[in-house]
Amino acid sequence: MKALQIFWKFTRPHTILGSAISIAVLYILSANNLDFSSPYFLLSFLAALATNVFITGYNQLVDVDLDRINKPGLPLASGEITRDTARAIVVLSLAIALVAAGTLGFYFLGLIGLICAVGFLYSWKKVYLKKNHGLAATAITLVRGLLVNIGFYFHFAKVDVALDAVPAEIWLLAVFVSLFSLGISWFKDIPDRDGDRGLAIKSLVLTYGISRTYTAGVATVATGYFICAALPAIITMHGLNNGVLSILSCLGGFAFLFLAARTKPENQRDIKRFYRFFWALFVFQYAIFAAAALLG
Repeated sequence: MKALQIFWKFTRPHTILGSAISIAVLYILSANNLDFSSPYFLLSFLAALATNVFITGYNQLVDVDLDRINKPGLPLASGEITRDTARAIVVLSLAIALVAAGTLGFYFLGLIGLICAVGFLYSWKKVYLKKNHGLAATAITLVRGLLVNIGFYFHFAKVDVALDAVPAEIWLLAVFVSLFSLGISWFKDIPDRDGDRGLAIKSLVLTYGISRTYTAGVATVATGYFICAALPAIITMHGLNNGVLSILSCLGGFAFLFLAARTKPENQRDIKRFYRFFWALFVFQYAIFAAAALLG
């Protein structure tokens, strides 16, 4: 039981839950299907989660020294697991992701391979996209915002890969998650600034300061909520209940702004609590799209 708890911590649960919900909701939106027991969905789901473990696990493997400062509770940084164990989990996760994806066709194998490659370059010391705030934000936004939403749409909908084949609701979701992902990339660096400074990582918060970084993140994410609430009133989202999508997006946006206004970003406890709730809102927005689809 303890080994499972340690493994669960190693997977970075907030990212795993975010990936799990996003893939399930994209299946509902793209395939118009609630049969989560189908082998096609289960293998896709397995590939996605294994990819998540590979990316977050590899990041921990190469950033042990950084995590000992910023996130000392992580299993590798705290010494709960060894480097060899972590390496085995990372390699096995990559193998599972690629094998599961390969059974579903070359397109999906290419998609999962590309996501793994971006995740690898994010942490690989010879490239280390994470070291520059612009490249780091681009990598996170590319994966979470575009490759997952647009890429998995093509996979689940089984349509030709052409941008004009992507419906308005998937584009809306991709735009929202892209803006939200920029917030993720900026907010996560605020509590990690001490470790980043020591290892010369040029995060946005160290380049422009806490206040500017936090304000930019809040404004960017708020823009995403505004678009998600306003656009369904102008453009028909096929198969979705536009009213539900708009109203619940408004509620999500108000919750975000309420929390942001009550958070003092320079306070470590405040910003860490904010970041946890922020990931809950990520999951909630996908749930909003699912609700709008089911009530459409």
